[in-house]
Amino acid sequence: MAQESVGLISVAHQAFVTIAGCGVNALSGLRMARKFVGLISVAHQAVWRWS
Repeated sequence: MAQESVGLISVAHQAFVTIAGCGVNALSGLRMARKFVGLISVAHQAVWRWS
C-alpha cells in the first residue's frame, strides 16, 4: 500500500514539474502548485497511516 502512495506522490510531482515548466502565467501556476501540494500532503498522510 505504501509503495502505491509513493507512486502517487511521484506522479503528482512529475505533473507539477511539467505544468510549472509550461510557461503558464504565475498566478495560474501558483494555484496549480497549491492543488498539487494538497494532493502530496494527502498521499503523505496516507503513507504514515499505513506504515
